[in-house]
Amino acid sequence: MLDTLPNDLFVEQPFQTTVCKNVFLEGIGLHSGKFVRMAIRPAPANSGIKFRRVDISKKLQTVIAHAKYAQQARLCTRIVNNEGVAVETIEHLMAAFAGIGLDNAVIEI
Repeated sequence: MLDTLPNDLFVEQPFQTTVCKNVFLEGIGLHSGKFVRMAIRPAPANSGIKFRRVDISKKLQTVIAHAKYAQQARLCTRIVNNEGVAVETIEHLMAAFAGIGLDNAVIEI
């Protein structure tokens, strides 16, 4: 199950950050042109950044934002879980998280 991460994925840090409360965003998807909603939710230390596709079965919906889950894609960053569930165009959000030093969050889309 992807809700637990192997210990070798992250470097242990003395201080980690997450959001202090839920953040909700909505708008038009860049490539799909469809209306989308997103929630950024707090997550515990050492959980990393996880995307959850709330439009599919709960046991399949988690995709971990880690380079080992990246797949080749055109014009976007694509990550895929072990069941083949993908999330695309995450690069701007991930860059923003890196810029503010956010280590742990759950992004529901």
